[in-house]
Amino acid sequence: MPRPKSRPFAESGDFFPIRTVSHLTGVNSVTLRAWERRHGLIKPQRTLGGHRLYGPAQIEVIHRILGLLEKGLPISQVERALAAPGAQRGKVEQGPWNAYRDRIVSAVARYDDDELEEVYSQALSLYPIETVTDGLLLPVLQEL
Repeated sequence: MPRPKSRPFAESGDFFPIRTVSHLTGVNSVTLRAWERRHGLIKPQRTLGGHRLYGPAQIEVIHRILGLLEKGLPISQVERALAAPGAQRGKVEQGPWNAYRDRIVSAVARYDDDELEEVYSQALSLYPIETVTDGLLLPVLQEL
């Protein structure tokens, strides 16, 4: 069976192999493959050779899956939770961003470096840098 062609932008560096995604997210590559095959939760691009490539959107989905699992949701119910209305993170206003922004603005007003570091570190531990930049840093800079 012929493999689907990868998209041209998959070669641009915006996509990562499974080994890198495993390192970035802390999710074992065997688990990532299971989430793809058994549960249909993630859908990576494929190279002409059949290797998986994950883009920022897929990495964000992986972080969302981890969040749901940490809340105690069984893997069998994660797909339904991801598909639920309001579960998509297309807008940066959803999720914890408003609370994070309020904490940062308050910390800036108090010159509280420790609180700034804590909020930023907490956001980075849960989300990729691009998501934190779009959802937290840029809006805070605009507000300040």
